Amino acid sequence: MSRPRDGHTRWVWGSATTVLLLVVVVAYGFWPRPGQVRAEAAHPVSAPTAADGRAAVLSAARREIAELSGNAGADRSRRLDDSTGALHEAVAREGAVPGGGVTAVPGTVTAVATTALDADAGTADLIATVQSPSAGEQRLAATMALVGGSWKLSALRAVPVGADPVAVPAGAGVTADVGGALARILSYSPSTAAATAQAANQVLAGAAATQYRQLLGAITAQVRQQGLSVDSRVVRIGVEQQTTADRAQLLVFLDQTARRNGGARTRVGAQLSVTAQLSGGHWRIVALASI
Repeated sequence: MSRPRDGHTRWVWGSATTVLLLVVVVAYGFWPRPGQVRAEAAHPVSAPTAADGRAAVLSAARREIAELSGNAGADRSRRLDDSTGALHEAVAREGAVPGGGVTAVPGTVTAVATTALDADAGTADLIATVQSPSAGEQRLAATMALVGGSWKLSALRAVPVGADPVAVPAGAGVTADVGGALARILSYSPSTAAATAQAANQVLAGAAATQYRQLLGAITAQVRQQGLSVDSRVVRIGVEQQTTADRAQLLVFLDQTARRNGGARTRVGAQLSVTAQLSGGHWRIVALASI
């Protein structure tokens, strides 16, 4: 069990302070963590050119975010080399990553994804998670620019619980389908149980569908008794990798607001790794794990 932290409260299954339905699932591993569902997620094929371009951006982002946000002892010259624009100027002036809610402590970049990528214009927007022993897990948003053939960070900021969500256009393909699906199946109340279950049948497949049905069967009665309602919204969503035209892995920042028996509302955040498969013109979630 984890001790609650501001913005990233962990809920204890079966205790007097529970049960936030799928917040519990995310926080305590009722969905497996990445690496536990390899049979469903594996799809070894040649990556298309677009994926190669994304991989180059993500590789640079992972290294540079670690340098500027997580490595307090990083050489100043490396920080300058990894940044451009206003961020570069701030690093030159202050010697460390400036403000933006980012806690600059040693840590590990656990996931990175693109939310927008324009290779022709040389711009990219990204999200990332950074884990550190002292600061816990940070949700970050970054902007990169292609300078002299190299991708460099031009902005880095925190994405706290309660941050305004970035709208995803309805025609945005996998991010629109997956974001909409998560909001439907991870929102719940006793009066909407049937509709939630029906939505899950439409947007889930494979291991994700099996685990979701098992979860609902295990806790539906308890949720009704406690009068629990959970509202979920996707704050940020991006593509980690797309190995084929019909299969993708995504990183999602999710905020959930819960209320029990008409009491006070509690808001918590979660980070998810999602694998989606294109089927019948729509993306369906086939694997879902907490980060």
